Amino acid sequence: GKAEEGRPGSFTKLSRQACLKAWQQDEAALEAAQERAVELSQSLLAFLHAAHPAQPVAMVRLDFMLLRLGPGQARVIFGEFCEMG
Repeated sequence: GKAEEGRPGSFTKLSRQACLKAWQQDEAALEAAQERAVELSQSLLAFLHAAHPAQPVAMVRLDFMLLRLGPGQARVIFGEFCEMG
């Protein structure tokens, strides 16, 4: 959601269909965002493993925020990771 003055507000998890609706059916932007999030996640997981090689975790949740910039373009921002195990 959005707060006043266009700043981010509360967290909202959208389905793929809801995201496409909000993004004017821009599948190219959503695909670009997903590819970038996967790319970023690989670096983040490698960093986490290198920092704690003797303490692997069963599951990690990575939170990303996405913003459609225009046709076929999106910004991906990493929020946080949480150990799930």
